[in-house]
Amino acid sequence: MNIAGGPNGNFTLTIKFTADGGQGVRTTVAPFDVPPVLPGGLLGVVYDPREPVNVSTPDRVGNGRVALCFVVVSATALLLTAGLIALSVLALVLG
Repeated sequence: MNIAGGPNGNFTLTIKFTADGGQGVRTTVAPFDVPPVLPGGLLGVVYDPREPVNVSTPDRVGNGRVALCFVVVSATALLLTAGLIALSVLALVLG
């Protein structure tokens, strides 16, 4: 593993690991304000088995709650907007 400082003070980790199929993978994980491990240390990773270079650390993998909240809030705003437009059109027609 190699740690490099980025232009804005963030760190990039170059890591090597063996995927479940035995494939050796070398890729980077970034950005980190503080590296989660020192060179030569062990770092748990989560990767896409179809594309093993697509890697993240377990603490950065979401569980979908944020996306669900975003969808609910966006849908509510859309429905309220559509309702207000319908009321405005109705008021103009009945005017």
